[in-house]
Amino acid sequence: MNKRVVILVLIILCIQAAAFAGDRAEFINLGFNNDTGAFLYAQYGKDESGTFLYADIFYHDLLSGEDLSVLSKSKTYPVTLSSGHDGLSALLMSLREYFDLYSLDIDHTQTGTTLYYQLPGQTTGELISFSDYKTRTVYSASIVIRPQSREPGTDAALAITLFQTLSDGTLNRFEAGSLTTPLENIYEFQLKQIIVSPQRNYAVLVFQVNEYDEDKDTTNIRYYVTSMKIE
Repeated sequence: MNKRVVILVLIILCIQAAAFAGDRAEFINLGFNNDTGAFLYAQYGKDESGTFLYADIFYHDLLSGEDLSVLSKSKTYPVTLSSGHDGLSALLMSLREYFDLYSLDIDHTQTGTTLYYQLPGQTTGELISFSDYKTRTVYSASIVIRPQSREPGTDAALAITLFQTLSDGTLNRFEAGSLTTPLENIYEFQLKQIIVSPQRNYAVLVFQVNEYDEDKDTTNIRYYVTSMKIE
């Protein structure tokens, strides 16, 4: 490969990196409370400039399958004010503040059972099969994303159908999401985890998403959570 071609390739890669520059959040399961139908989770990290740490804590209502904004909080901290240099220290600070504000009966040891986990480098298609070996229940999840052709700035919609086969052969079907209700600025979805609640009556689906930031013209990796009752 001659020198001009190498330079051209490097320029293209730099342009692509600039166009999709952003930051990548980490996900953490903070526990369930089945008495109130709650699931608490967080995403945390460092912004693309390395100036701020952030932590977003979400209260997910299992009954509606949605996050409750009134009980969800986002915080940012200058890196210079933190003893750590990654988002985990921001999360720890945010959790202290969060539980000072809200008296929630969340049991951090009750994180449910992960029935599906996407391994690094693994990709998922529109149909995923997995099992709950404790209850000998077999599942398959159909995941539909529209529109089919998407790019940064596209508002995509997600619909999930979960098929359940019980040990006695009983077949059940559960649905979540809607293809007529796009999620603003989210254009890509990758299923990362499927978690069942401690009482195995709810399934929580965790998607890693590409979220477009219109103000900065960047793409950030974040998480979207939905759930459905499975009994």
